[in-house]
Amino acid sequence: MEENQQNETPSLEASAFEIIALAGQAKSDTLVALKKVKVDEYEEARKLLKEANDLIVQASSVHLKLLSRLSENSEENLPFLVIHAEDHYSQASYSYELVSELLEIFEQKLSS
Repeated sequence: MEENQQNETPSLEASAFEIIALAGQAKSDTLVALKKVKVDEYEEARKLLKEANDLIVQASSVHLKLLSRLSENSEENLPFLVIHAEDHYSQASYSYELVSELLEIFEQKLSS
């Protein structure tokens, strides 16, 4: 029996892994961007931060769907993997905000 996977809701684990992958790459991009700021490569840092933001937006979409699903179905347990995905997502969001602010600080000091 062939199933149409396009109409299926992804499993909790699949959603968690997707968040981990997206947020993990976003966090990596923000940390590389910080290294670019350190050596005055601001344009490259901005490109990396843009890529990180795009990934965070994607992770956010998956995250919101997952939270909605969990809130609608109180019978589903919250597996460790989902908690781990939440951690990756929050770290990526925080890293992005921090490095974005640092980039602006360094650019302002450079232009002063």
